[in-house]
Amino acid sequence: MEGEINLSAEEKAIIESSINMGIREAVTAFALVQNNIREQFIATLSHDMRQPLNTISMAAQMLPEEPVDDDGFDARTMILNAVRKADALIQNLLDATLIKTGQRLQLEFSECDMRQIIDESVKEHALDQKARIEVHGESVIGQWSPRELERAIDNLITNAIKYGDLSQPIRINLTEYSGRVMVSVHNEGKPIPADEQETIFQAFRRSQAVQKGDKKGWGLGLPLVRGIVEAHAGSVHVDSSEGRGTTFIIDMPKDARPYQNAPVLH
Repeated sequence: MEGEINLSAEEKAIIESSINMGIREAVTAFALVQNNIREQFIATLSHDMRQPLNTISMAAQMLPEEPVDDDGFDARTMILNAVRKADALIQNLLDATLIKTGQRLQLEFSECDMRQIIDESVKEHALDQKARIEVHGESVIGQWSPRELERAIDNLITNAIKYGDLSQPIRINLTEYSGRVMVSVHNEGKPIPADEQETIFQAFRRSQAVQKGDKKGWGLGLPLVRGIVEAHAGSVHVDSSEGRGTTFIIDMPKDARPYQNAPVLH
């Protein structure tokens, strides 16, 4: 246009501004379409996966509860446990997608005991003889979503078992201070590099060392932990270095109900 038409500086600015605005609108529209496609795909996939899981669960419940052989093999319990794990993974996928789009998890609050929530999470790993878990701290009563917090702590314990030094105990500490509660989960082993200690909280992101290792995963656990804790108006961070091991620390108010309309940090 400049070769054929004499444009003033003001006219050039108007044209450039219009082009830039058009590009921004096109990019925004494209991103929205892609997000909708991804969300619909995950929702449809999750729904379709849950249908056969429900069928398997119903069929398993019809099996006898007693061991089916002299070695104590219990097919019913094994199948039901596998179904629960698969269903939990699907729920993690749905919630991680929700968190990734900047939305807050919907919680159902009730008065509950954080020590009891921790103990229930630890109990889930009781059959894992490789996991030696120590819990320190007294009862702390608060207004939280016990189901979601159990999921969060369970994920931290799973990570500690999966990536920590199995010859050393996993230590969980529970403390109360100034109307708040703090829960830390510590394990020994290789530290998380400093430049990766924030990215591991992003959905589908795993540390470079973990990706190169033989431990498989989806990168959903820690983003879910952060989403659950932030939905309780709290925060979670990691302290990890050579010689100190790795500690994930949850810090949140004892009563999270007044903060439900606060913005989520992303």
